[in-house]
Amino acid sequence: MARSLFNKNPDIGFLMVIPNAGCTECITTVEEFVSENRKEMKQGIIVFTGKISRKNIGRLGFTLDESNIYLDTSSYFLRENFLTVYPLIIYKNGSDLSIEEISPNNPDALDSLKSILKAN
Repeated sequence: MARSLFNKNPDIGFLMVIPNAGCTECITTVEEFVSENRKEMKQGIIVFTGKISRKNIGRLGFTLDESNIYLDTSSYFLRENFLTVYPLIIYKNGSDLSIEEISPNNPDALDSLKSILKAN
């Protein structure tokens, strides 16, 4: 699924995966980051996974019509290699993918993404 999203959207550099449940503080921090950096987030795709609340998407200032919003209605990103209670950033590095968890164990993940967003 991640590779498919990258293949369909070759100009994007990352996926931001936001679960509907898990580390509440982490999810809130990511939602605030996304809302504050809304324009720059067009460089990637924001994936909402789990039981998706359309209110949450609207609260962040996005609509379902936007091309960089993906609703993971099959909860693919809650399974397999992505099974986590934390939001994720999946970067495309050529043909490889690298995954960064946004968690207390990786407090610099959003700072790294912010640097990338500002550089592009």
